[in-house]
Amino acid sequence: MGPRQQKPGNYNPGGVFERAWGGLVDFYREFSAGPNYVPLRKKRALKRKFPKRAKLVTIKPEPQELKQEQGLLKVKRPVEQFEKDPNWNSVLKEEELDYDSEEKQSTVSPAGRVKAITEASEDLGKETSGRKKGRHPLEPDVVSRKRKHLLFMNPGTQKIMECVRAVNANETLPVWAQPFRKHLTVDGNTLYFDDLPMATKEEKREAVKLSYFDPKQPSTIVPITENLREQYANVTKNDVRNVLRSLETYQLNFRRRLPAKVLGRMSLNKPGVIMMDTFYPSRKVDGWFGNYSCLCCMDAWSRFSRVYVNEKKDKETIAKGMERFLAEFASKGHLPRMILMDKGSELKAAAKSIEKYRQKPGDLVHNSITGQPVLMVENMQSQYQRRMAVFRTASLTDDPSVIMDDISEHLNNQRRPDRGNLTPVQLLGLSGAERKVINEKYRDRTVIPEVKGLRKLLVGHNVRVLLMTRKEQLDTSKKGFRPKWSRKVYTVLKKHALQLNPNNFRYFVGSNQSYYRHELLWVPKETDTEVIAGLVGQKSSLIEEAGTEWSDEDYNPDSD
Repeated sequence: MGPRQQKPGNYNPGGVFERAWGGLVDFYREFSAGPNYVPLRKKRALKRKFPKRAKLVTIKPEPQELKQEQGLLKVKRPVEQFEKDPNWNSVLKEEELDYDSEEKQSTVSPAGRVKAITEASEDLGKETSGRKKGRHPLEPDVVSRKRKHLLFMNPGTQKIMECVRAVNANETLPVWAQPFRKHLTVDGNTLYFDDLPMATKEEKREAVKLSYFDPKQPSTIVPITENLREQYANVTKNDVRNVLRSLETYQLNFRRRLPAKVLGRMSLNKPGVIMMDTFYPSRKVDGWFGNYSCLCCMDAWSRFSRVYVNEKKDKETIAKGMERFLAEFASKGHLPRMILMDKGSELKAAAKSIEKYRQKPGDLVHNSITGQPVLMVENMQSQYQRRMAVFRTASLTDDPSVIMDDISEHLNNQRRPDRGNLTPVQLLGLSGAERKVINEKYRDRTVIPEVKGLRKLLVGHNVRVLLMTRKEQLDTSKKGFRPKWSRKVYTVLKKHALQLNPNNFRYFVGSNQSYYRHELLWVPKETDTEVIAGLVGQKSSLIEEAGTEWSDEDYNPDSD
């Protein structure tokens, strides 16, 4: 069977001419190719087979109602809205529906559900449209956008009066008032913004003072500002703050800041600076039976220390302990150069004890300011007392003298990570070159910023001084609300940056000592000393008149 022959079952009378033309084409190709002619095998066309009884179906698009429903279902609705919508509840409880009812059928259908959701969304939008974004639903929005613009500009008394004169004379408004021309009105000599008067500088001061000195009104910045905004259109938080800080009473009772960590930092390069202090283990505080006086002596650089227990507190007994420590320290190859201590009367013998070791003229004993502890020796005393408490708590001894030498030996041979992991005894045995390496390697390079949130003080600023000693500042257990700042106003004369903390300064105000930033309160140049009397009422909260005065024994405000 040739290439053009077909089976009888596939005979197609309409393809005679096609076969004839195909034969001519084959003959021409064979004649042109010569003896090397190879007949071509043509591919048969593939027939597409479909299963029996198969039908082609056109898929119709979804109804428009269903697409709307899908879009609306993506909108988040609050839980309470589901509870308020009866149609939505009826959809959720399908077992309770009466499908024969037209109302129920409209609810169950997609179009009915879309309608119910759309109406609920519109109602919800109406409820929330008047509320500002980001604001709590219960928080009132009392300040409009234009009023915020006015508060930002905060025109002074002169600008307000210029606007009043322009309105009364029917002239052009000042430049600052032109954006608010639809909100401004004038009644006499008073300028109004949306029916609220605009207060002058003097009226603001009077209003703030009336609130501050009235026990029925607020006395802090934010509550006063909120109250006055209901009375005046142009009262800002800065206005209230400036008025309050100019009042003498507000200044004297202003809160204080805790001291910075910079107070106890020192720069020492070699041994010889001796620190001394005393502590008293008592039965009332520590549980020790008997009366003891403990003298703590230490070298500031190496932390080499001794504690001597005395049954007396007199100067002669304390002087023997000082001489004993200085002699032991000198035997280590170092001479004491100076003594640092507080102004305790029992320590006055230090000047005589160190005199034999004098190397240069000048004072060899330096006292801290009254009430200011020498923090480094205070820390060393705490280590001794924490170790002593173990033996007292365990009821092993009631005499600290039997354990004090052993505790001293332990601390003097305890390694210091901040000094090359060497002990105080080893540090005293180093040469000058070795000490230099230790000092450079373990030098404290921490920079402590000045107290945050306080105004930067410059020379010429007016300040008040904190009426608390350094020891009282560190003790946070005591309560008290007496005035904390001096009535006398000082002027900053000069300021010096600290050697180890250049961001911190010591301020000199003309007194006998210098101050850190947290010990000074900035005050404006003019202080308002006038108070408003007559606002304090009668004793309405008094339960009963006292018959007799309280004695000191009966009155204890710190009791539980």
